[in-house]
Amino acid sequence: MGNKRHHIKALALLLLAYLFMPVAVCAQLVITDCQGFTRAVQSVEPGQLSNVEINVTDALGNPADGIQVQLTNSATGEVTTAVAKNGVATFENLSSGTFSVSSSATGASIGSVSVSTVGVTAVTATTATRVGVTATNEAVAGVTAVTNEVVNQINS
Repeated sequence: MGNKRHHIKALALLLLAYLFMPVAVCAQLVITDCQGFTRAVQSVEPGQLSNVEINVTDALGNPADGIQVQLTNSATGEVTTAVAKNGVATFENLSSGTFSVSSSATGASIGSVSVSTVGVTAVTATTATRVGVTATNEAVAGVTAVTNEVVNQINS
């Protein structure tokens, strides 16, 4: 009987582990220019933030100073502005999404775009979905109760 109880407990633990196993979901941070050409793509994990550096030159081709560069979130329309210093406009802590880069400055040119990962924010999930099954704290309590009931029946 003890062996059956061990197997049932192991099965219940495996079920819980499966329900709450982190699901790797990758998203992308995409930077396009005002003509719609993709300038940079970075795969990011959920909650991961990125910094974007955009090289900017003036009408003479020199690194620009003081030129405003905008990133527009294609999904929300939110506009973020950075001012170029020594030819680089830096946007910090961007989440995944598609952004269009532009500048209204006369003679300014957008050069190369680089994206670097800066970290992961704290993400707390209270529910996990896997293959159409939603597991919540209540489901965990339910599985625990069923496991205890089966173990008690085996011990009887």
